[in-house]
Amino acid sequence: MIRDSLLYTLDNEPIGHNVSYGDGPGRIHFCCRSIETLVVRSFDEIGIITNDDDGTRDSMDGQVPAKTSYLEWLKKQSQERQEQILGVERARMLRDGEITVDQFFTRDGRFLTLDELRRAH
Repeated sequence: MIRDSLLYTLDNEPIGHNVSYGDGPGRIHFCCRSIETLVVRSFDEIGIITNDDDGTRDSMDGQVPAKTSYLEWLKKQSQERQEQILGVERARMLRDGEITVDQFFTRDGRFLTLDELRRAH
């Protein structure tokens, strides 16, 4: 969740944020489905004119705009879906504005326990 749409250099240094690369995609937790994708210049950046829009990406409910991050998507989900993903207490904390989704994690991407969250916030 925390690393979705974040960029890193080829040396795994964060670009425009402070979330560490950690062990990297696919090794963050058991059955991790994360992947690395190289980002190259866009057609616009290299001077090729296209009529394409920004595209879409998959979500469990179908296609969403490509630039929608997981965290943006999660905030728009129903209470029930948020509770399925985060658990009842974390989902409540998110909806009540007590905490932001990125605060559920350590800087290296580890999901904090509820006790750790309460102590930290």
